[in-house]
This record gives sequence, structure tokens and C-alpha cells, in this order.
Amino acid sequence: GEDSAAHTIEIIFPYCASVDFLGVQLPPQAIIGAAVARPATRLLVVGDSITQGMIVTQSATMWSYLLAVAKDYQLINMGYGSQHCVASDGTSVGGQVFDVATYLIGYNDFAAQESLASFNAAYTGFINNFRALQPTKKLYCITPIYSPNTNTITLAQYRTEIGNVLTALANSLNVLVDGLSIMTNNANRLADGTVHPNDLGASEIATNLASIVVP
Repeated sequence: GEDSAAHTIEIIFPYCASVDFLGVQLPPQAIIGAAVARPATRLLVVGDSITQGMIVTQSATMWSYLLAVAKDYQLINMGYGSQHCVASDGTSVGGQVFDVATYLIGYNDFAAQESLASFNAAYTGFINNFRALQPTKKLYCITPIYSPNTNTITLAQYRTEIGNVLTALANSLNVLVDGLSIMTNNANRLADGTVHPNDLGASEIATNLASIVVP
């Protein structure tokens, strides 16, 4: 039968694949009303595939989306699969229009066994380039989340290096967040058992960050 009720339709595209949007088909009698206003506060999330949202079952279950919904923020997702810490990214993301940002990086530097000195320099450069464009916005610097993987230079050492960078820069707007504190440290929270959060892990990350992240 005919449905005369009003509906809000939201289309969420995946963040880990290109998409061709071919349109929405509606019955001839449908009346299209004004678009629902987007949330006023804009959340910028930056990082690698963990931020991009790979391997969760759908875009609506990745941590960044869940965090934005929980906080009633508009989401700008600039996570990129396989990304390392790169100083010039601070300029790229610093040029966006947003109110608060998160930066979760380091796993791919660990996987490549980037020297700690090089990682420190890149992270410092990222922050400095970001701050050149965004001197007043909070940046939540999240250290890598749990992974059972190990190597000569451990993931823990990259976490420590991020803390060292923020201590050296001494800017209270750069907020250190321990990645091990935002998700249960168990492989059963990882979709692939090693790197990427599954839906449960992503939900935990969003819930814990929701109590921390504010403009």
C-alpha cells in the first residue's frame, strides 16, 4: 500500500572504495522536502586504514562514523589505507574546514620498521605543518591500537615516540590518547586478527573516544 509518512533518507558511501552514484528511484507521487541540516560541528579524522574503515561490515559500523553519530558531529574522513606518517600531510589536512580532529597513525611505520628517529621527525613535521594552518583547533593524537604483531622495533616504541613528540612540542591543543585504552586488547576485536578493528572493536573505540573528543 501507499506510505504517506515522511522519511529521512541518508545514503552512506563506503570509505574504502570508489563509488558511482546513479541516483535514487522514487514513486511519481513522492514529494521531496528540504534536506535535513547537517550537524554544525565538523570532525576531521586522519590516519591509515584503521581510520578509513577497512574490513568493518559497513560504513555505518566503522569507529569514525559511530563517533560522529554519538557526538552529533559531521564527519570528514581523511583516513587512507597503508598510509605512513608523512609531514606534508599536516598541510593537506590542516587546510580543511573543521572544528576538532583526530590523528591515528603508526602501524604502517611499524610494519615497515621505519627508524624511530625518522618517525619522530615525520610526526613532528606533521604537527608543525598542521599547526601552521590550525593554531587553535584541538588535535587528538591517538597512538596505535592493539595488535599482536611484533618486530625488532616494537609497536610500543612507536607509541612512546608519539608521546615524546607531544612532550617536546608542549602544546596543550595536541592531546595524547593512548590507543591501548580505547579498545579491548585482544585479537577477537580485530577483523583480521592482527590490525583492523571488527565491528565490536570499532564500537568500543567510538564509545571511548566519545568521552574524550571535544572541540
